[in-house]
Amino acid sequence: MKGLLTVAWKNLRHRLPAAIGLVLLSAALFSGGSLLRAMARSQTQALETMTEQTEITCIVTDATGTKTGGINVSDSFAHKLRGKLHESGCTIDEYVRDLRLTAREELASPERAVLIRANGPEAIGPDLKLRFADGTEETCLAGTELVCCISPNLAGLTDENGMIRLERRFLPPVSLRVVGTVIGAESIAVCPFDAQLYAEGSESFLLDRCSFTLSDTRRLDEAKEALFEWFTVPSLTNASDPGKAGLLIQDAEYTAAAEEIRSHIVLLGRLRILLLLLSGALGLLTGLLMNRKRQREFAVMRCLGCKRLAVTFSAATEQLLPMLPGIAVGALIGVAVLRDGTGLADGFLQMLLYLCGGIACVWLLTGVEPIRLMKEEE
Repeated sequence: MKGLLTVAWKNLRHRLPAAIGLVLLSAALFSGGSLLRAMARSQTQALETMTEQTEITCIVTDATGTKTGGINVSDSFAHKLRGKLHESGCTIDEYVRDLRLTAREELASPERAVLIRANGPEAIGPDLKLRFADGTEETCLAGTELVCCISPNLAGLTDENGMIRLERRFLPPVSLRVVGTVIGAESIAVCPFDAQLYAEGSESFLLDRCSFTLSDTRRLDEAKEALFEWFTVPSLTNASDPGKAGLLIQDAEYTAAAEEIRSHIVLLGRLRILLLLLSGALGLLTGLLMNRKRQREFAVMRCLGCKRLAVTFSAATEQLLPMLPGIAVGALIGVAVLRDGTGLADGFLQMLLYLCGGIACVWLLTGVEPIRLMKEEE
């Protein structure tokens, strides 16, 4: 064995340019897998970061999808989104956060006034602003208190106790305590969405606007499937019906970006497989180029008593020795890029396939019987 290694080393010294080429090739192969893995990891992290930071807004519409305001759909959809219908098997509230609800009601008095139910200041839209009195929190709209904010032109209708009386068209009048001002429109009163305006019991009304944000973008597909069990895909062919509500999920931009990143990850995975196959092919080609004119030498070695396996080992060693410094360089590059050793497995697998290709080539070249080769040369 020692003699075979000595022969391999001497032969290698006579092929210095080839040896240098093998060093560079092995460094490129070994680091190539690590670089591809690093790129795939970077893309995966980018996808995770984008998913965590992206907020997908869902807007409830009428069944036709033509209205996002004045949708006039049943308030039962608000109950579903708020988790009040679990007994009916509706659990879509787990996919909902930052729910924004409003309902509008035209009043009999004050004349031309409108009462807006809202579950928070952000629900009434960008055109209207609420300014609350000192000592009043904006969270009061999330409760059930009989309070309201009114436009400045309605301020003269409040009594000495800060109450305003609102005459409703189809229900008894209600008195609300004024806690703030509505900026941006006249003859508007805004009260809590859940305020018990009808003292005799609960009342049903139609939603004017409804939107929310998905609680977890990572569960987008799951959320879509669950939500569309209770909502309709908007279509102009649908009939307008307060009992049916459409849902627009504004995920097109996120979905397109996510699909592009996923396609990059798949491509990098395929390139890693291609690199593995290329490693084996390069090993085969390198073995052929280095040893195709050495069949006579191999035949002489076998005539001197060397077994075919030993001759193959010697030739493969010649191919391996110059790769060792290349492997070391490639390993350092892989660790530097990935900051860990996860890419080394790919590199070693590439080197193994490379050697297997080279060994297969030499094994074929040493398969010619010495006597037959001598006769062919004669």
